[in-house]
Amino acid sequence: MIGRDISFFDARDSGELASRITNDTKPISALVTKSLSGLINGVMLLVGSVVVLSLLDLKLTGAIFSAIFLAFLVMAPSFGVISRATKGINDSNARFLGSLSRVFREIRLVKAYGAAREERRRIDDDLSDMALHTRRASYAESLLNPINGFALSACMLIIIGYGGYRVQTGEMSVGTLTAFILYIFNIVAPLIQIS
Repeated sequence: MIGRDISFFDARDSGELASRITNDTKPISALVTKSLSGLINGVMLLVGSVVVLSLLDLKLTGAIFSAIFLAFLVMAPSFGVISRATKGINDSNARFLGSLSRVFREIRLVKAYGAAREERRRIDDDLSDMALHTRRASYAESLLNPINGFALSACMLIIIGYGGYRVQTGEMSVGTLTAFILYIFNIVAPLIQIS
């Protein structure tokens, strides 16, 4: 960041830049240290489960992944809303901390020119903006749990319904159906983690 042009620094408050460096790196650190290992484990479990289920019965595996794909299509808009809201939260937080830093640094000027009311309004606007983006992210995230539950329920219905039909017609054994019922959690749990 230090290698940027002077115009970059002129356009931003030092508090905003400090906020960006400290707050925006925390999620990256969490991703690299915690989430990445869980993601790798989830992907490995998912791939292994898909291979086993495909070897057991390709038709039922295809039916299950069709339901999961439809659930992801329903979830996709939520991911965009969460992404935009998170960016808005980070932007608002940076502006808020930048304003706060500037006011504290120049408190004598603020008091001398009677600008406390204007500065308070600016800080309140930043906090309101942050609260708005936080609510949007919370609403979008609250939709993900029911959709994930729906995906699991749909997969179970497909396994029991379509798999039961195939057992009844003799195309599949009861043991294979039981394996699908047990393996569905090995598929859905990593997909929820990845999402």
